[in-house]
Amino acid sequence: MLLFFIGLILGAISILGLEAAAVFYLINRLTEKARAKSSKQSAQVLDSQQSLDFAYNKQGFVWVLESEKLPKDKLPKEPKRKKDTLEVYPVRKYAKIKDQTLLLKESDGSQTAIPLKGCVIEAVSASTLPSRKW
Repeated sequence: MLLFFIGLILGAISILGLEAAAVFYLINRLTEKARAKSSKQSAQVLDSQQSLDFAYNKQGFVWVLESEKLPKDKLPKEPKRKKDTLEVYPVRKYAKIKDQTLLLKESDGSQTAIPLKGCVIEAVSASTLPSRKW
């Protein structure tokens, strides 16, 4: 009978030990995932080897959606209720970010300056094609 109680107590202790080890393992695994997420976010901020000039002066080609430009005297006579859709088309422009300003260069050489302070990025998209169009 004594042997039965000793076996019962050792079994209960071993089950409690296994449960404690499993909880410890799960806690360590969850904290590793949280640390990995925070390290990825901190690495995306700014590489210390990267120059600040490179970080603030970006340039290249972008696709901008523009609405169709119609002369004012040739506007179609439509009721106002039919203007639910806006037709746009993509235009490739040379863009440069300098001093918190987006500079878009038109094909005729003129420039449009858009201040970026306080702006929010709504959508960014590109395909795997060489044109990187949507």
